[in-house]
Amino acid sequence: MPVLTLPAITRRAFGFALTPWGASVLRGFADPMCWALLSDTHVPADPSNEHRKFRPFEELKKVVPEVVAAKPDGALLWGDLARLEGLAGDYQNLKTLLEPVTAEMPVAFVLGNHDDRKNFLAAFGSSQPGAQPR
Repeated sequence: MPVLTLPAITRRAFGFALTPWGASVLRGFADPMCWALLSDTHVPADPSNEHRKFRPFEELKKVVPEVVAAKPDGALLWGDLARLEGLAGDYQNLKTLLEPVTAEMPVAFVLGNHDDRKNFLAAFGSSQPGAQPR
């Protein structure tokens, strides 16, 4: 399976690479890859947390089986994984919800402005390939 290596770019530029316009750079690969992209999950420590009639815990719980059933080559969780402050409980719930996904495929995470790197690494571990502790 080919590996796509991008130069050092910003999150915004990488996001563009995932759009239909930016995806044109992926054409021509003999073995294209399929990735699931989950953005701004905002998983809270309290599963009953609701914001503007949106319940992030319950929504991710519904989406995870769909991701597993789609059998992508991997999953990318993009920014604001945690609800508001990146509490330890947010990441514990996220880890629990993602267990069916992480058991089936590689998963990469991009932290956002609501995330706390120390709490994220405490839950998911800093020994993951590519993890960059600060």
